[in-house]
Amino acid sequence: MRRAACLSLLALSAAAAPALGQVGELHLGAIASHTDAYGAGAGIVIGAAPVRLSYAGLRWLRSDGAQLFGADAGLMLPAGPVELMPGLGLGAIRYAGGDTEFFAAPGAAVEVHLGRFAIIPEARWIVSGRPEVAVQRYQGLQLSIRLVATLEFGRIRH
Repeated sequence: MRRAACLSLLALSAAAAPALGQVGELHLGAIASHTDAYGAGAGIVIGAAPVRLSYAGLRWLRSDGAQLFGADAGLMLPAGPVELMPGLGLGAIRYAGGDTEFFAAPGAAVEVHLGRFAIIPEARWIVSGRPEVAVQRYQGLQLSIRLVATLEFGRIRH
């Protein structure tokens, strides 16, 4: 009995792979989005997830009604096979008529990994306006989906 346990332990030790910890991830990809204010649009996103506990990124969207330039920051919370990403976006919207407004957009996303790619559906509540006008121009839901290539960086090897 004791000999079988030792052989089993030896076999498991030989078969075990070294532990690998990922320090971060870089995202580069495309985004498709829709709001009632500027309709459907598409653009590009780039971001970094240091330690895969936080996220910071930039996005650019273009539609028939506007261009959106934004910076995003948030958390990445592991939840089984996906990661929950609550966060906040800040930036500017330039409408086709020439008006420019600032926006804040709290929201949440879910990152689903598919090999070296990730699909990230997202819902944000956008509030936009100009500082000199006390009344906001737009307030509403923005739905988007990102398809990004994920590049890992800085793995820890034990």
